[in-house]
Amino acid sequence: MDISEDYINFLREVLQATTYSNGDPKVVYPLLEANLDKLNDDFAHILRTWIGAELSEAELAAAEYIAYAIWYFSYLINHFPLGNEARNKEIAIAGYEEVLKVFTRECNPGAWAAIQYNLGNTYSYRIRGDKAENLEIAIATYQQALSVYTKEAFPTDWARTQNNLGATYYYRIRGDKAENIERAIAAFQQALSVYTKQAFPTYWARIQHLLGSVYSYRIREDKAENIERAIAAFQQALSVYTKPAFPTEWAVNQYNLGIVYLLRIREDKAENLELAIAAYQQGLSVYTKEAFPKDWEATQYTLGQSEYDLGKLLVQDGHWYDRLAHLEQSLAIYRQLGELELRADTIYQMARTHHLMQNLDKAELYYRDALRLYEYIDKPSGIAICKTGLGRLMIQLGFIDDALQELNQSIELYDTLGEAERRSEAQEIVDFIKVKSYRYSKSSYNLI
Repeated sequence: MDISEDYINFLREVLQATTYSNGDPKVVYPLLEANLDKLNDDFAHILRTWIGAELSEAELAAAEYIAYAIWYFSYLINHFPLGNEARNKEIAIAGYEEVLKVFTRECNPGAWAAIQYNLGNTYSYRIRGDKAENLEIAIATYQQALSVYTKEAFPTDWARTQNNLGATYYYRIRGDKAENIERAIAAFQQALSVYTKQAFPTYWARIQHLLGSVYSYRIREDKAENIERAIAAFQQALSVYTKPAFPTEWAVNQYNLGIVYLLRIREDKAENLELAIAAYQQGLSVYTKEAFPKDWEATQYTLGQSEYDLGKLLVQDGHWYDRLAHLEQSLAIYRQLGELELRADTIYQMARTHHLMQNLDKAELYYRDALRLYEYIDKPSGIAICKTGLGRLMIQLGFIDDALQELNQSIELYDTLGEAERRSEAQEIVDFIKVKSYRYSKSSYNLI
């Protein structure tokens, strides 16, 4: 394709600015911002064509000079915060791949390995193309880089590449999932042999964070032990990622720690839920609704579910008020999030709790509140369980006709839903009432 003079002038100007400033974003980015219209879908092809023409006519020294400029420009465009991100990455890939024609492994192995590493990073986060294929290319380029970056000759470059290779294996789509996770763990452990806490605390903490995620989803080995390793890794990360120094990293590790406490198999379930709740509450001290709306919502949601689960779990005598307190916390969160179905579920659990506590008036209020929400969102299963609860409650209050009406309506809904077990339970209560010919004592029926 023919390249207009405007593009040629822009390319020369931006490469010159990149060279003279040693790749300083403060110099290059304003120039890119002023020429966003040129960073279009044709630019990557234009760059390849122009580079090919320039390098074919240049002597070796001049070719290397141009190649260095393109290499640094490719790095800058890959991280350019403006314009179209997908398009910027395509331009970066074009630049890196053309530069590899100059910096071969034979003539300049150090530069070749560094560009392979850069290319791997770009393909890992490439937006266009097939995601699975992009990750395969990234893995291949990292492995190419590691053929030069040995631990002995280039320890930090080797460790950095092992780290990124581990992350790419973790997200890999192709291949066996269990094997990919094992390769990710092995690569992270390799990286930690250089990135120690003493020498590279932030890198060490970042890898501990990644290991926590990987161990959480590990398929091989003992599941309970993997979860314990995940917890230990996130706690290790938090020894560096403190709230004052790294508030966002601290918050995300608190959130992930909460998740693994919910997955935990060992120790007491209620205690694990309490630990999860504490971690989520810590995270919310950073994840405010104003500053991090999506993270705030995700954390609030999981916190609400944890409070709800803990509330349901605390059913032993003496724990009723703790149960209600956690359900109240859950309800407050779901109100903030506008989650009507989860609100209804929580209110229903509060109704059951008051019912079990023999707070019959409060139980009726909560049953009817949950029922209104279930009817509003049209959730038949929720309507049915509320009507079953109300039927049992009406028996205790002595309103047998009302009880039969609620129970028969729940039976019809269970028939429609195909919920045979619940239908049988409701029918059993109805049959029991009929057998007793409505002579029913308030104290003779035990709620289950």
